[in-house]
Amino acid sequence: IFLFININRSISRIDRVYLSNVQLSRLSDELAATRTQMTDYLSTKSSESLGLFYEAEDNYNTLLDSMRLDEESEHVQMMLADVRHLSGSYLAACESALSAKRGRNIQKYKDSYDEATRLYEYVSSYLYSLNNVQLGNNSTNYSALRQSFHSLEMVTLLVLALVTLTNLLITLALTKALTDPLSILARQADEISAGNFSVPALEVRSEDEIGTVSAAFNEMVVSIRGYIEQLRTSIENENRMKEKELLMDAHLKEAELKYLQA
Repeated sequence: IFLFININRSISRIDRVYLSNVQLSRLSDELAATRTQMTDYLSTKSSESLGLFYEAEDNYNTLLDSMRLDEESEHVQMMLADVRHLSGSYLAACESALSAKRGRNIQKYKDSYDEATRLYEYVSSYLYSLNNVQLGNNSTNYSALRQSFHSLEMVTLLVLALVTLTNLLITLALTKALTDPLSILARQADEISAGNFSVPALEVRSEDEIGTVSAAFNEMVVSIRGYIEQLRTSIENENRMKEKELLMDAHLKEAELKYLQA
C-alpha cells in the first residue's frame, strides 16, 4: 500500500510539473508577443499592433495570475513572485513607452523602451530558469517513481514466490492427507490376502469418500472374521460328531465280538 501511495504521489507531481512547464512555455510566448507588438507599434504606430499588444498583455496577465507551480518548493515560489513583480514593472514600462510614443516625447519613449527591454530580458531569464527548475523536479520525481516501480516489482515477485510456495505446501499436505489412508488400506488388504485377519481397524477421520471406503473396509474385515469364526465352529462341531460316530461304531463292533465269543 505504501508503494502504491508513493507511486500515485510521484505521478501526480510529474503531471503537475508537466502542466506547469506547458504554462511557462505559453507565458514565455505571450511575453514575446507583447514585446513584438510593442516594437511593431513603436515602429509603425499601427492601431492593429496596439490592439494586438493589449490582447497579448491581457493573455499574459491571465496566465500569470493562474500560474500555480510546485507548492512544496520555496525557491520556486520566490522565483514566481519575482516574475510577477518584474512582469508588472515590464508592462508598466511598455505602457510608458507607448504613451511617450503617442505624445511624441522622444526622450521618455527612449528611456521607457530601454527599461522595458532590460526588464524583458530579466523576465525571460526568470521564466527560462523556472522551466529548468521544473524540469529538474520532474527528473527527480521520475527517479523516485522508477525506484518505487522497482521496489513494487521486487515485492510482487516476493509475494508471488510466497504464494507459489504456500500453494505447493497446501498441495503436498492435501496429497498426503489423501494418499496416506489409501496406503494404509492397501497394506492391510495385503495382510488380509496373506491370511492375517488380526489387522487393526482403520481409523475413520472424515466422512468423505476415503472415510466411507475405510468404514466399508472395517465392516468387511469384521464380516470375514465372523465368517471364519462360524466356519471354525462348524468344522469343530462336525469333527466332534465324527468322533462320536467312530466311538459308537467301535462300541458296536466290540459288542458284536463279545456276542460271537459267547
